[in-house]
Amino acid sequence: EKAKWIAPERIENLYKATDGNSFTGINRPTAGPRSESPLPRGETPFQLYSLATPNGWKVGILLEELGIAYDAHVINIGKGEQFSSGFVGASPNSKIPAAVDFDWPGGEPMALMEGAAIMLYLCEKYPDRGFCPSDVRLRSECLQWLFWQVGSQGPMTGNFGHFMVYAPPGQVGARSYGVARYGMEVQRLLDVLERHLAGNGDFRGFPGPRASGPRTFP
Repeated sequence: EKAKWIAPERIENLYKATDGNSFTGINRPTAGPRSESPLPRGETPFQLYSLATPNGWKVGILLEELGIAYDAHVINIGKGEQFSSGFVGASPNSKIPAAVDFDWPGGEPMALMEGAAIMLYLCEKYPDRGFCPSDVRLRSECLQWLFWQVGSQGPMTGNFGHFMVYAPPGQVGARSYGVARYGMEVQRLLDVLERHLAGNGDFRGFPGPRASGPRTFP
């Protein structure tokens, strides 16, 4: 008879099983800063703090498309730089990307966290660039696909990537299950996107650049 998984009395009892994954040294069940270090600041009003990961590229792509001057600073998440006091001050969730916009009356900085929220902020601050429609229906369609990326495509591809690349090598059963489970869902989500791009469904589609595009592509 095959062994059956039994839920532990406390989830903390399972933490040891994560040893050996690529982020063992920084994974903890608590939030907040772990080191004291201010964020660097460049010459432009908009400061971007990120890394060249699929999620980390997205805001930079939009900034380039919008034609907005910005300074980009590398946050090495492998070294735990996302837990510095400066970064946590801008992004309490300690996730890249984060940004600080100094382009406000009086120079009062505005901290920005969560990639999709930063992108929506930029689209609304610069409405003349045409990346978020003003028409109610088209705006709703744009936001629906933006939220689809945030709630489905992004997390599922991230989970798939973790089990495929970063999970402990010795966890063969867990890795096979994770790759199969999330790989299947990623394929389904890509089919959703393919069907939409092929013209299926009731979405009219905004005839121009959209925030949901650079959000999904990388």
